[in-house]
Amino acid sequence: MPRYDVDLRRLAVSLMEGGAGKVALARALAIPPGTAKNWMLTYGAVGAERFIEMGSTHRAHDYETKLAAVRDHVDGGLPRREVMAGYGITSASCVGAWSKLYREGGAEALSVFRQPLVSQNSIRSFHTSA
Repeated sequence: MPRYDVDLRRLAVSLMEGGAGKVALARALAIPPGTAKNWMLTYGAVGAERFIEMGSTHRAHDYETKLAAVRDHVDGGLPRREVMAGYGITSASCVGAWSKLYREGGAEALSVFRQPLVSQNSIRSFHTSA
């Protein structure tokens, strides 16, 4: 999955503020239309500053934030964009993944949701090869 730099995101903000739609944004920046759509959603939800810094830092959301966001979305019927704006979540896919877990396993499923950044085998092999 490609990473997009801050300058490209700044240009995207300029284009979106100028009224560009997802097709125009995708063409101007040579990005996939799905990415342009997601960027427009994120920009609308969290604003320019958070959108520009998105991807340069990883924010982990605690259990309480995830649970409150998911309850607002699943039980309360709030759209993803409103949930993202309300809780400062920059990724619609996170809200979707958390919602799926919540629907399938309840609140407890959110407490164990964590993607390992590095496998334990990678850590062992790094330490033994040095």
